[in-house]
Amino acid sequence: MPLYRRQVIKPTADLDAVAYIGKVGITDVVAQNAINDFVLGVKNLGLWSNMVSWPLRSTQNAGTGTTAYSLGGLGTFNGTLIGGSSWGTSGIVLDGTSGAMTTNYIQPNGNASFSFVGKMSTTVTQGHIVYSMDDLTNRRMNLYFSEVYSQKNNFEGNLSGAYAQRISIDNTANQDFQCIQASHDGASFYAQANANAIQSTAGSGTMQGTGPSLVLGRRSSTTAPNYMNGIIAFAYAIQSSSINSNFANFYNLYKTTLGTGLGLP
Repeated sequence: MPLYRRQVIKPTADLDAVAYIGKVGITDVVAQNAINDFVLGVKNLGLWSNMVSWPLRSTQNAGTGTTAYSLGGLGTFNGTLIGGSSWGTSGIVLDGTSGAMTTNYIQPNGNASFSFVGKMSTTVTQGHIVYSMDDLTNRRMNLYFSEVYSQKNNFEGNLSGAYAQRISIDNTANQDFQCIQASHDGASFYAQANANAIQSTAGSGTMQGTGPSLVLGRRSSTTAPNYMNGIIAFAYAIQSSSINSNFANFYNLYKTTLGTGLGLP
């Protein structure tokens, strides 16, 4: 039996978690158990088959090289670290100048949910894009820190080709780790920071996808990239709006598994 199978010491070893651990070559036992518990929790929430995620703490992914492996039942959408990005114990470290992570994930039209866990390494003095599928015209899905809106997190998304709807998300301090989640269900936009109250704004129509592929750490269009100066520990994309009712459950799951030690409130 391969060594990594013996090292997953939880009583219930999920086969998808074991496969990810073996593919990536994760040897840290704490990380193995956290991944296993996270996958089991996602499946209990009924989100696994519609989700792709990127655990980006060095012990939970490759930790070296430029490939960032994806985790989830939706398919394989590995990322590539580019420019001034590097692995760190809390996530990929971005320099605010050229660092980012590209992927081949493209969101289709329809209901969708997005998330990142990250923090800034500096006071916000401009827009810092964390999660982006944006062609600057009629396909725009962004999660970002902005100085324009009181240094809050923001969610932008397009409906039926119209200009983005925006929610300014109440967070704590942007130089602490934040878990930001946002979604659209065909009637409204929703967003939440950590365990704060869910915020929403009406917006009926189809979420416009089938645009640029997902990029973490800068705008997916290289025009006005707004590079992030900070750390990204995790991100997900879910092709469903069912996450709306599970924001708090997902936050607590991440905080107690993959996010242990990040200091999430």
